[in-house]
Amino acid sequence: MTRTCHRWPMLTGLILALLTGQSSAQVFPQGNGLSMSGVMQFDLHVQVASWQDMTIDPMEFRLLAQREFESRLKPHGIRRQSASRDYLVCKINALRTDNATIAYTTTLEFWGLRSTDVHTLLWENGGLGAVAAADFDADGVAGECADTFMQEWSKWNPSS
Repeated sequence: MTRTCHRWPMLTGLILALLTGQSSAQVFPQGNGLSMSGVMQFDLHVQVASWQDMTIDPMEFRLLAQREFESRLKPHGIRRQSASRDYLVCKINALRTDNATIAYTTTLEFWGLRSTDVHTLLWENGGLGAVAAADFDADGVAGECADTFMQEWSKWNPSS
């Protein structure tokens, strides 16, 4: 049995909104960036959540983006600490809409991990974009995640 998914009407609207400059990002929950105050080490991860009709290998892209994400945060004193209770995830979804355009989203999540309790999503922010396929690369996407994070983190760690 073949399953058909009808995403094109919604995707077409999304792409038209992007092409006309209408995109938005929202921090959720507002003010919860306070939970980042004094936190300098995170278990940093890049996750490729959805990868549709892409010609780039998702695992290769994820590894390149992971390295770039870490390197962009390092000059600010933020380090990767495996098994840290403070968990930062850059989640990427990408879709090749035709041979020339890639629509994508980035979602940055800050989790408080507790081994004996429910993990808690403390802060989230994201955005969406559309670029020429030739311009879509791991450095650019990881840079967006790093910039999004630094905008909020800097509010709560002004002396760093």
